[in-house]
Amino acid sequence: MKTLSDINFRDPYILSVPELEQYYLFGTDGLTAWSGAPHGFDVYISSDLQEWSGPIAAFRPDPDFWADHHFWAPEVHRYNGKYYMFASFKGHSVPRGTQY
Repeated sequence: MKTLSDINFRDPYILSVPELEQYYLFGTDGLTAWSGAPHGFDVYISSDLQEWSGPIAAFRPDPDFWADHHFWAPEVHRYNGKYYMFASFKGHSVPRGTQY
């Protein structure tokens, strides 16, 4: 288990799922937020907002994904019984964009 001080995230977002009594913490990996090749987004899970298990891969880009850096600010929202992740990305010579 980890505490929040053990997790290196920027742009944290917490999704509460009351029926599971769980919280899901998504964020930008602090090591690749500004430079380096991002690996995607991870999630940590908690029942008390104090101790967190993870990380678990939440998004990994396909090899032909258009963005190659600045994977930022993931948010996950429930809509009609499904969960959708929205985030901001940047590609070489491609302006920043949002993808879901």
